[in-house]
Amino acid sequence: MKLPRIISFTGFSGSDSWNRPVIPLLIALIFGILSGNTWPGKILFFSTIAILSTCWISLLVIRKQPSYFQPFLLFFCLGHLLIQPWNNQNLPSNHVLHHADSDKKIITGTIQETPISKHHRLQFILETETIGYGKNKIQVLGKLRVTLSGLIPSIRTGDRVALKGKIRPIRNFNNPGGFDYKRFMVFKGIQASVHAQGDQLQILERNQISGTLLFIESLREKISNHIDQSSYGEPRQILKALILGNCSGISDSLLESFNRSGVRHILDVSGLHIGIIASNSFLLLSTILSCFTLLLWKARVQKIAALLSIFPVLFYGVLAGMAPSTQRAVIMVITFLLTFPMEKEHDMINTISIAALLILIVFPPSLFSISFQLSFAAVLSIVYGLSKMELTNHEPRNRWQTFLQKIFLLFMVSFFATLGTMPIVLYYFNQISLIGIIGNLIAVPAIDLIVLPLEFLSIIILPACPALSSVCIQFCGFILSWSIEIIHILADLPFSAIKTITPNLFEIICFYALFWCVLNLIKQPMRSDPFTGKKTIQVLAGIISILLLADVIYWVNIRFFHDDLRIHILDVGQGNAALLEIPNGYTILIDGGGFSDNKSFDMGASVVAPFLWGKKIVTIDTIVLTHPNSDHMNGLIFIAQHFNVQNFWSTNEKSNSQSFLELQKIISEKKIHHPCFQELPTSQIINGVEIQILYPQKSFLFSGEKSGDLNNNSLVMKVTYKNRSFLFPGDLVAKGEKKLVQLHGHNLRSTVLLAPHHGSRTSSSEPFLSAVKPEYAIISSGWKNRFGMPHQAALDRYNALGCHIYRTDENGCVSMTTDGFSLQFVTQ
Repeated sequence: MKLPRIISFTGFSGSDSWNRPVIPLLIALIFGILSGNTWPGKILFFSTIAILSTCWISLLVIRKQPSYFQPFLLFFCLGHLLIQPWNNQNLPSNHVLHHADSDKKIITGTIQETPISKHHRLQFILETETIGYGKNKIQVLGKLRVTLSGLIPSIRTGDRVALKGKIRPIRNFNNPGGFDYKRFMVFKGIQASVHAQGDQLQILERNQISGTLLFIESLREKISNHIDQSSYGEPRQILKALILGNCSGISDSLLESFNRSGVRHILDVSGLHIGIIASNSFLLLSTILSCFTLLLWKARVQKIAALLSIFPVLFYGVLAGMAPSTQRAVIMVITFLLTFPMEKEHDMINTISIAALLILIVFPPSLFSISFQLSFAAVLSIVYGLSKMELTNHEPRNRWQTFLQKIFLLFMVSFFATLGTMPIVLYYFNQISLIGIIGNLIAVPAIDLIVLPLEFLSIIILPACPALSSVCIQFCGFILSWSIEIIHILADLPFSAIKTITPNLFEIICFYALFWCVLNLIKQPMRSDPFTGKKTIQVLAGIISILLLADVIYWVNIRFFHDDLRIHILDVGQGNAALLEIPNGYTILIDGGGFSDNKSFDMGASVVAPFLWGKKIVTIDTIVLTHPNSDHMNGLIFIAQHFNVQNFWSTNEKSNSQSFLELQKIISEKKIHHPCFQELPTSQIINGVEIQILYPQKSFLFSGEKSGDLNNNSLVMKVTYKNRSFLFPGDLVAKGEKKLVQLHGHNLRSTVLLAPHHGSRTSSSEPFLSAVKPEYAIISSGWKNRFGMPHQAALDRYNALGCHIYRTDENGCVSMTTDGFSLQFVTQ
């Protein structure tokens, strides 16, 4: 029975337009989702268009006439409408978000996911029930991301708990090109978070979840305990990651080794893992079913084996926690397995497209998921690349050729997966492994092809034969220990991985278009087809290459041949970080922000570095540390480690903090020029911009002038470009400001002032502001921070001067551009 022809033109030539009609529908759905996310609303309009399109298509099918653009229009509207629930800001009146930013409250709810322990903290998702106590208790709904610290009790999924904490809405660090963490959490249904002490959490009831979920959690816990008893060290945590999808126990050093060697994907349960379980199950079941002559005679072995393979796939997905990436992989593999009993041709691109279409219809936010993008990019690249290389069409003549062919096939799979995901990896992670193909040639066979199937088998036989299961786990641990050792060796190579700039959307599209052209030029005969002929593809490849060259020229000009001064005051929460782009590309980074615990959140890695990479900056000519407090210093550790830093300026004042010692170690190991404070020039001209160091005095460390307060020893810089000047006073408070005024008086006068000490009441004193006379003040502070900065007293003093105020907590990153005369401001 033939399906009605509902699409006559799909944008693909030849047979593709008939064999793969899902692809253009998928593209239309994706553009619809993008449209709905960018321009939310207009539900009535798009609903009307969708209904009219459906009626039109139905009428054409009844009349047995082809439809052209109507299906695309329908799926575009469908995508726009499906994403709307996640863009709806009109939350119910009893939503927990409406109780944010008030005093601490007692919150009750049920733990929804397995708590994750990391860096002496515990995180979990709480489905809230009530807020308040006694007569003040009210019913609420919505999810909270809870972080516990201190003495943490033993809790698990399904526990009903009560805790005391302050609810805060999920917010972003608002800098250009920054990760949209708020949207990421909204797509998970989470609008707010709360931090609490572990000793303030009370377990009200245990296991308040359905019997099925309780059984699954109990099974996962039993397997986890079994792995603990049968293995040790780093292999133990890898085994848990492979079978339970739990990476929380893996150390940061091991994760970094997997990242640098290009095999990090092995630790996340995804399409590769699900596919291996499916293929092994299919082969085993086919072998068993082949023993039944009746099934062979009726040619039903593969059909039944494919259907039965769905059960181990689902079982593995459930064991792994059914995270979104796992769900997508399960859907994709089941879609492929169902093609066997349906007797459909195994067109992998069709199967991938159908799986993607189903996933996006069920959960449209998947489109914005990193794992979704990486999974489909990898699979599509592998399938399409191998089909063009025709590697699977050559029959080997002997076992040696068979072995070589499998090794080469594995190499090409790794090659295409790496190449296909490279732009996405660069966009999100700014790192490329130069030994990724070699790492995958070692890790994939050992871990995914041997350890994973054997570990899964050990779990299957665990109830019947615990001793044999333990032996299998131990053998897996033995293989993993050697694999991990090799991965560490590869990762320690100095050239194993490099950090890179962030590609923009235009560059990513050009890369994939050029990738397609190159693949289609391989063994491509001359064809008369005007759309896919060799000459046409060569012309297209040439045009794309020219566009990429033009893009490179554009960015080189932007970075190194501009004649204006650009200053960016970054949103780093309660801290300071400022980037100066001096004419002709010289860069200065003044402070890097940071939290007291760099392990819980690395401001340099998560905020400052992505901002720099987005501006195509990989070299920092000079880093300036105003003083060694964590909110100015900790973000610089990552920058010093991963960027090409030429010079490091500071007052040479020391700190006993671990972060300070780590920063000094990096400066020493990377041989970054770090002159003594006394050797720094008081004034110097860099490409037409004057850099002045005004404070403290050169001899402050030895003359008894050193203040006991690090803030009042802050390095103060004044940057002047023609008629415009900018003052960076660090965290000076009134005492330090008084000394600064005594030393320089009206020479402090500046167009723009970065408010000292985040706008505290003890800074921005009247004598200081009278000397500076700023036209603009920029206050860098955290949104509704616990210190209450900027204080109203400081704001009143600025307002009394008629000073225009910008605040990073309200305006996000504040960018200034000047030619030395005019001055433009841009905020987020």
